[in-house]
Amino acid sequence: MPTPAEDQGARDRLLEAYQPFLQADLGRGHLLRLSQRRLEWIPGAQRKPMILPIAALRCFCLAQRPMWEALAVGALLICAGALVGFWVLRLIFAALFLLAAVACFAQRQYTLRLRLRSGELVEIPLGFGTARSAQAQRVQSVWATLSEELKGLGVTLAGAEARSGSG
Repeated sequence: MPTPAEDQGARDRLLEAYQPFLQADLGRGHLLRLSQRRLEWIPGAQRKPMILPIAALRCFCLAQRPMWEALAVGALLICAGALVGFWVLRLIFAALFLLAAVACFAQRQYTLRLRLRSGELVEIPLGFGTARSAQAQRVQSVWATLSEELKGLGVTLAGAEARSGSG
């Protein structure tokens, strides 16, 4: 039978395993926390956090892709330009389409992809921005630290084909 002091020590070790040792603030209330037992994604103050046990994680990677959503706006601009009769408006819509295309390929969407042992894929949006933006640099910094810590906890880094993320 354990003594009260030993019992308290076991309780403290258990509680410590759930205390986050890594917390990343990704802006707009988005937090990523890592403890020895779980990974927590808090998507904002008003939304429910997602908690994933470390034991349930098979592998992980950082996916990057262009902001394809900007091309959808560009397609609407082209359609609007085709419908108007004034050449000045067509020129404005064409210029706006070019800006949407530049926005699509100049920015990147960053997503943490987690493959669970059950086979399920969980994607956590980390942010978007141009390569030199503060948000992209923050994501890269979080990725550098998080990837090392997850590997240290026994989670496998997925192959290079998953990192390029085609969309």
